[in-house]
Amino acid sequence: MTIILTQNEEPIMGIDGLMYVDGRLSIDNVRLKVEEHNDSLKKNFPHKIANGFYFAGSSGYPLKRISKTYSL
Repeated sequence: MTIILTQNEEPIMGIDGLMYVDGRLSIDNVRLKVEEHNDSLKKNFPHKIANGFYFAGSSGYPLKRISKTYSL
C-alpha cells in the first residue's frame, strides 16, 4: 500500500513524502511506521517531519488519493 506523507494538509514533495507499507496493517500500525520514519529524519532533516498521511492508489501516475488525511 502506498501512503503520502503530509505537512499541514499538503503532501511532502519528492521521495521523502512517499512510503510503502503492508496493506494488512491497521491505521494505528501505519501511524507507528510514520512516527518511526519521522524519528529517523528528526536530527538531520527536521523540515521533512510529517504530521499526517493519506493512502494513495498504487498504480498509475499521478497517484490518486483514496482516503482522508489521518493526523499523527
